[in-house]
Amino acid sequence: MAVTQEQSAVEQDRATHASFKILTSSFLRRRTAFWRSLIEMSSLSFALGVLSHLLGAAVGSPWSEIAGLLVYPAIVLGAWRLAPGRGTLWWRAGRVMVWCLLYALLTGVASWLYLEIWPISKPWFGLPAETLNVPFGELLLSTMLLTFSLVLPARVLLLLWGAARRRLRWLLTFSYVLVGTITLVIVPVVFSLFVAISSLATAPIVRPIDTSTERLAQALEPSLRKGVIPGELSPLLAQLIDGGAQLPL
Repeated sequence: MAVTQEQSAVEQDRATHASFKILTSSFLRRRTAFWRSLIEMSSLSFALGVLSHLLGAAVGSPWSEIAGLLVYPAIVLGAWRLAPGRGTLWWRAGRVMVWCLLYALLTGVASWLYLEIWPISKPWFGLPAETLNVPFGELLLSTMLLTFSLVLPARVLLLLWGAARRRLRWLLTFSYVLVGTITLVIVPVVFSLFVAISSLATAPIVRPIDTSTERLAQALEPSLRKGVIPGELSPLLAQLIDGGAQLPL
């Protein structure tokens, strides 16, 4: 009897795993209509943004940044989920442009309303929290730029791949565009790593105690020369402890 129950539990687990695998595969491979893909991808991107914010408030870096980076493949997935549509090439291109515009509006407005209720309180990728709570116009513009810069190249690659499967001469064009797109992704990352390594070599994080003491004295000297009372130094000392004050190099 116990063996039968154990076998039943194992079979049920296998069935659940198979159902989840089929559902996930169907979601990733199936292409949907205009409004369904728009609602699904907008909801997914907004949920990932909220997850990044919650992880930032709960556990902080680096889990918040990792969850935030998942928004980028989610936008590219949206480019795949949107079915090609019918009509002329210009009509389909306009359809994609409208999809990108509506996607940016939905996610931008939803993100702005969310941040109005619960602003960002911790740094993200090293950026101070006060610089991340941007006005509505800047947030919407950045969302539009991000959406168009990811969706349009992905749609062009999908279009060229479809043409390459029908006509072999388009395969070379597809490979050139794919290499160019990968280069555009890799070059900023490599450049950022170069700048980060150069910055660490020029101004290392850990300095000798004598150097840190000298820089701290240089930061406090202007305030002390003005004859400020000790209580007025508290904000500056608090910024020094939090790392918000700019010390001379």
